[in-house]
Amino acid sequence: HKKLLSNYFDLGYWQYRRFADDIGLDRNEFLECYQSERHVGLIRSQKKEGEERGVEAVPTLFIGDRKVEGVYPFGDVRFWINQALGRE
Repeated sequence: HKKLLSNYFDLGYWQYRRFADDIGLDRNEFLECYQSERHVGLIRSQKKEGEERGVEAVPTLFIGDRKVEGVYPFGDVRFWINQALGRE
């Protein structure tokens, strides 16, 4: 995720291929999956759902009715989850 997010504006075939090599993925399997575009529908539907729910940052969590943008300590996230579950 760090590689993708830190290079967000420079993503494309060659960048993905380099990332795959860097993290040790099977190049042929990765390229076949990438070029098949078999996951494009899922990606588009999830992107649309995020836009409809007002996602503007990565990461964004929805915990109960709370929208949490950014990185928070695990203890805070656990507290919000417990709050949403009525445990706090």
